[in-house]
Amino acid sequence: KYIGKTFGEDKVKLLQNSDTFVLPSYYKSEAFPISIIEAMACKNAIVTTNYKYLPDVINEQNGVLVEPKCVDSLADGIESLIVDKERLKKIQAYNKKEAKDNYSLDRHIERLKNIVT
Repeated sequence: KYIGKTFGEDKVKLLQNSDTFVLPSYYKSEAFPISIIEAMACKNAIVTTNYKYLPDVINEQNGVLVEPKCVDSLADGIESLIVDKERLKKIQAYNKKEAKDNYSLDRHIERLKNIVT
């Protein structure tokens, strides 16, 4: 079901009620989408493309990389998490902690202070 654009509290609720976040991106200017951090913070496993900088952030510990523009690869990636519930749960727990430890506001401020001092 395609929901369309969501913002604010609606987006947070949607992510909190999800198990997996899927972003099959292949934009020329793709970098590191904030949506991945938001999904990780809400304890979602990530399925995204093996493209540009995404493999620098997503690996087997926190999700699945699939081939760009390949529907079969995307389907296989999603299915791998549906079939292996234990793996899904491990990834979800890892992502919640990873988001807090590395992408929280406190961590960001700490890194900025280290740059300035």
